[in-house]
Amino acid sequence: MPHTEPTLNFEQRVRALLDKHFACCALSNIPIFRPDAPEHRERGYEIDHLIHVRSDIGDRLVVIECKDIPIIGDHPGQRPTATGKWQVLRHDATEPKDVKRTQLLNHARALQSYLHDYRRPLVFEAWCVSSYDDTPSLRDVWNPTIHFRLYGQTDFARELARLHAEGSVLRVEQSALLGEVRKGVPVRDMGHPELNNAIAYVARCRKSIDVELFRLFERRKQRWAINGAAGMGKSVLLAYALFVFSSNRRVAIAPDARDSTRSLLDFSETAQEIGLPPHGERVIYAAAKKDKQLQVLEHYWELFAAEYSQLEDGGSLRFQRPVFRKWSLPIPEDCNVLLIDESHDLDADDQTAVATWLKSEGTRYLAIACDRHQKLRLVGSNAVLIEGLSFSGQTTKLRRNYRNPFPVYAAGLALMFRWFAANGPKVIPTAAQLKDEFGFDEAAVTDAPGSSVTLRKWNDSHPGNYWNFTTSVFFSCQDAFAQLGNAGLSRRDVLWVRFREEEEGFDYEQLLRFTYHNVFSDESFELVDKYVKGQEFPIVVVEGFPALANRSEFSAAMDDAEKDMWKARRQLYLCCSRSTAFLYFVLPSPEGGQFKGLASEILELVKQVSTPEDPTTTTKRIWRVQFYRTSLSRTVDDFVWESLAAIPPQPAAEAEVTSPVTVRKLSAAVNVDAGTLFTSLFAHDFTVKFSTDIIPDEIAREIALEHGVILRVKPGSEPPPPPEAQPAAAPTPTQPTLPLVPAATLPVQVVSTPPPSRESTSVPAPGGLDTDLDSFLHAPNFPRFGRAVDQYLSILTWLAGKHPRGREALLNYRRGSRRYFATSAEEIARFARSPNTKRIGVTGLYAMTTTDTATKRAIIGELLRTCGIGLAVREKAVSSILS
Repeated sequence: MPHTEPTLNFEQRVRALLDKHFACCALSNIPIFRPDAPEHRERGYEIDHLIHVRSDIGDRLVVIECKDIPIIGDHPGQRPTATGKWQVLRHDATEPKDVKRTQLLNHARALQSYLHDYRRPLVFEAWCVSSYDDTPSLRDVWNPTIHFRLYGQTDFARELARLHAEGSVLRVEQSALLGEVRKGVPVRDMGHPELNNAIAYVARCRKSIDVELFRLFERRKQRWAINGAAGMGKSVLLAYALFVFSSNRRVAIAPDARDSTRSLLDFSETAQEIGLPPHGERVIYAAAKKDKQLQVLEHYWELFAAEYSQLEDGGSLRFQRPVFRKWSLPIPEDCNVLLIDESHDLDADDQTAVATWLKSEGTRYLAIACDRHQKLRLVGSNAVLIEGLSFSGQTTKLRRNYRNPFPVYAAGLALMFRWFAANGPKVIPTAAQLKDEFGFDEAAVTDAPGSSVTLRKWNDSHPGNYWNFTTSVFFSCQDAFAQLGNAGLSRRDVLWVRFREEEEGFDYEQLLRFTYHNVFSDESFELVDKYVKGQEFPIVVVEGFPALANRSEFSAAMDDAEKDMWKARRQLYLCCSRSTAFLYFVLPSPEGGQFKGLASEILELVKQVSTPEDPTTTTKRIWRVQFYRTSLSRTVDDFVWESLAAIPPQPAAEAEVTSPVTVRKLSAAVNVDAGTLFTSLFAHDFTVKFSTDIIPDEIAREIALEHGVILRVKPGSEPPPPPEAQPAAAPTPTQPTLPLVPAATLPVQVVSTPPPSRESTSVPAPGGLDTDLDSFLHAPNFPRFGRAVDQYLSILTWLAGKHPRGREALLNYRRGSRRYFATSAEEIARFARSPNTKRIGVTGLYAMTTTDTATKRAIIGELLRTCGIGLAVREKAVSSILS
């Protein structure tokens, strides 16, 4: 049989012509999205071909859109004109489509947004090429930076020949512009770009979206709530509101502007309408419960202040600079504008104080950002966001998830709600909730047991939705690490969370280049909630899963064991939702050659979200998940998050090591995994590389004390290590580019007071609080021979009654989401089961006492450190709490 060449379509013939004139100069079938598009408009586009034409006076990026049909004017039978419509009428369409105003303009603006920081003069030319030779050659200058051209097939070939004669078309490797665009193009054999390119592309797209979120700012009288799930830009929009309130300017684009030029408009009249104090009288506080949240808010405010200040004539703005303050009561008296990020973290007392503040005399304004999914409970538009305040009609609900690709987002929800479990209860929201609250485009939900639930969504604003296999399964740590190890990735790029025992044969010290958390302990609830929540990483690796999440036996009514299972699954959701690009699961070995339980769920969900519904599509990719009901269902309204009173392992009250102290020695002494110690060392501004690196004695004692252990360091005879093995000094921190690197990873947090400087004295300073506490510990009335709880309460009584900051430190102390100290027993009971609350002397305070002795020691050590007590006396206090 004679060989026949395959028939090329018109788009492929155009590519062949480009290759003939300009070898290795064109990019084809480029998925790109326009971040400034409103939510109701499509954001995904595919550029047929793209070339870069360079000259001495500037650059031209030429978009080539191929049409194998005639181009018409305003209606069929009319030829197109330069400034009129360039339309096509497909055989399956009833109305013509304007190629110029839809595809060409959107292609140009998408590229313009993506490459907005290019410094040379840059023009975007959008060419429509028809296969019909009677198409007129036309040019329309839309604005100074966007030009349109129309060609028939023959005239297009002549134009390419002219460009070839000029020699002005750059090869892809010569063009920095094409190099930037190419980062989002998948590698054919992988389904997605190489990891470094993907990370860079997502970061650039995220930045483009961030600076466009001003479009979602809304005028709300006296109070405004920004409501949305993780990854929808709540903190970014709140930071933009902070820019508006502090500068008294808002960013705007004229409705009829062809060039999308932004400008700053005076906000004074609107400010008066919505109840803001006059600009010169505004005292603005921005608050969050956690340092990481506050850092993110301040980072974005500074970004907007720098970005948008350039729009002001003369380049100068008058700011009422906000005060960034970690949340604590009371609200400052001078505050009249209050912005609170992650307001769902506020407890009942905090919410009451906010409501009282807003209702007080004077002109005041409140703006909050809250996550409707944080407590496994949806928050509707009329639900209570702050107790005592109604936000009905005062809420902006975000629906556009641009933190995670759809496969990552769907995987987290599926694991949290058991959508792929073979039996037992599943959390299945209503169709309306799945659309309005979770952002699915379609939700086919029926109530009959055994019926299917189908959820569909087309590509939204995240570039990863154009890629395949952003969510994957690996069957060993070595396989997962092989994917990451040679890519030059850092702690900012990869989060690795381990929920199981160490894999035999894998060297976990290799993970120290990444952000690595060992949460395989009874305190995994607190560890995940504190160290993982609120972070963002391009790549997340979840190794194993919490044992409590893998449950198979249930009763009709929800019992405590089932509640614990849902809480454990929330941990998986929190970990998965940290990923901004790729999510990897490392599964445990199969049981009897077959994956069961949660492992089989992960395999099935990854199978469904690895590729879109139709893998041949580039734009308008539809992603789908389908699962089946069981006979037992729960609703999202059944759940309110409560922390589990976990019992951590019991280390010895005291331990002894011989100097020099190494990570390995310290790990054995306090009975804590070495990986956890590395993160604690980083928190003390001390960088180590190997488990044999030397730790200064004082830092070793501090870390041991954090785990409730008194460490004694004996002089040793080991020779000091060579200079190159000494631990490197911590690098000077620079302004991070989000996602932020995880902050200090200590097992406990005190929220109101800054940590004191570390002291190295072994004897308390005379006359100070150290001496006072030291004397108290040796006083006859100290219950040194009583129970651990007696000694615990006695030290708490001294701290609350004698130390000027002691009472505040107790009331603001948090470990996970539990309340350990409060002004009433009822308040503690709201946050824990069976807290066994006891009075703290005559201070009027109460303490939860069901914690084990090791935890009591750790709490005392941290409280005393926060209040500035020296290391030597802290060790004495901790050692006085007997097992």
